[in-house]
Amino acid sequence: MKKSISLLLALVLCLSLCACGAGKAPEAEEQPTESSELKVGDTAKGQLFDVTIQSVEPVEKIENGYVWHMWSPAEKTTYQDITAEEGYTIVKVTYSYSYNGKEAGEFGFDLTLDYDNGYMFDGFGGHALPAIDSGVKVGFEEYYDTGVLGSFAIDDPLTFKGAEAFKYIIVNNEVLSNIDKPLVLKVGIPSSAWGYTQNQWGYELGPKTEPETFTFNLR
Repeated sequence: MKKSISLLLALVLCLSLCACGAGKAPEAEEQPTESSELKVGDTAKGQLFDVTIQSVEPVEKIENGYVWHMWSPAEKTTYQDITAEEGYTIVKVTYSYSYNGKEAGEFGFDLTLDYDNGYMFDGFGGHALPAIDSGVKVGFEEYYDTGVLGSFAIDDPLTFKGAEAFKYIIVNNEVLSNIDKPLVLKVGIPSSAWGYTQNQWGYELGPKTEPETFTFNLR
């Protein structure tokens, strides 16, 4: 009888040990994932440049905007304050950048506002305005370019510490008023220096490779 009891106790002990050993293994720590969504104040880190978007805000006017007089006999170029036409708003994008490369060259950023996944506003092309002389339309138009910083040169990468810049983009009023629709800023950062490429009109200065594109959520 005692022997049977001993065997029974031993069996219970073994079962207890097995139950402990088969307990739930500790869960692996969840690895944090890096968010791909950037916002104003964040820095996009490209191969050659780090770009920080400081602010994206509507402004009343473009100060000293570049104006090219199309079809003008004098072909004058002037700089003057420009206000948006009715139904449009001027948006100023302020940013800073630093250079990580080692080669000198010509570079440029591509800043585009994307509204509702496809309505693109990049600030190029400007708006056509009737030219007025003494209150009378004189038959040609004025064109203004909102791209304040088109391209820039880095002559000495070793001493270049970075710079601040801004760009004006004109958008429809709906872009800012309808907050239910997505609005993002797409920043194209060059992955190589610009060079001269050939097209059907000849040679033009521009990017030799596709830029790296980063998206900043503005809603």
